[in-house]
Amino acid sequence: MLFPLSCCSYEPVVKRQRRLINSQVQQQQQQSLYQQQQQILLSQKQQRHRWSKTSEAPAAAKPTPPAAAATSNGALPDLSWVHEIEDAPVYHPTPEQFADPIAYIRSIQQEAVKYGLCRIVPPC
Repeated sequence: MLFPLSCCSYEPVVKRQRRLINSQVQQQQQQSLYQQQQQILLSQKQQRHRWSKTSEAPAAAKPTPPAAAATSNGALPDLSWVHEIEDAPVYHPTPEQFADPIAYIRSIQQEAVKYGLCRIVPPC
């Protein structure tokens, strides 16, 4: 594409041409990227289709938890077991015990590790 030099300077024309070329290159790159993504999705779909026909799937489906299964029916899940959970221990150290917090945490570690967490209320 040629532009007459008499009506405008050469520099803006070159910049405009570069912009057009860059935009065309970007469009081509985006199209090729889109095509690659489509090919990947298609191959994944074909693999899933193949696995569904055979008895050997690469990974077993995760079972649905009972609470989620109950909610899919529209009924509320049975949460009566929640009250059976033990509370985490709460510790109220004295100022002398809590003078070195790390040493105090180490001293209660054997009991607290059974629960996975604990609460320490620092002295005032």
